[in-house]
Amino acid sequence: GFENAYVLDCPEICTRETRHIQGEYVLNIDDVFLSREFKDTIGKGSHPIDISPIPDVLQKHPLPRRWSFNIPYRCLVPKKIDNLLLAGRCISTTHEASGCTRVTVQCMITGEAAGTAAAMCVEKNVKPRNLDTNKLRRKLAEQGVVL
Repeated sequence: GFENAYVLDCPEICTRETRHIQGEYVLNIDDVFLSREFKDTIGKGSHPIDISPIPDVLQKHPLPRRWSFNIPYRCLVPKKIDNLLLAGRCISTTHEASGCTRVTVQCMITGEAAGTAAAMCVEKNVKPRNLDTNKLRRKLAEQGVVL
């Protein structure tokens, strides 16, 4: 009965969240909300927490006007798999923190960091978990990444 049916408009057909690979660090809602500092930060995000239901912490305390959060490199390094880096929606986060990291800009940030780290790993012949994150951060800063 629907052989002549077609979709006229579907502006938001997509998967908002999929599986996450557990990394060396799992970014959580407190890290995001409190703008926790990390020695291995590879970039900042600022997308609001847009999941439902709204986490308790946000119901009690709204985000400040000029707010951002830090993404640690360890969220890009899988815990049990060598020679792989994560980027985009599958980085190591909780469901709540994923509401901030899964969007385009944060995916671009993690993609640039993963690509830069991969190139450095090949150049230095090291595994991603053994990469010197201070050197990675310097390289990312040279590329214009806000740390």
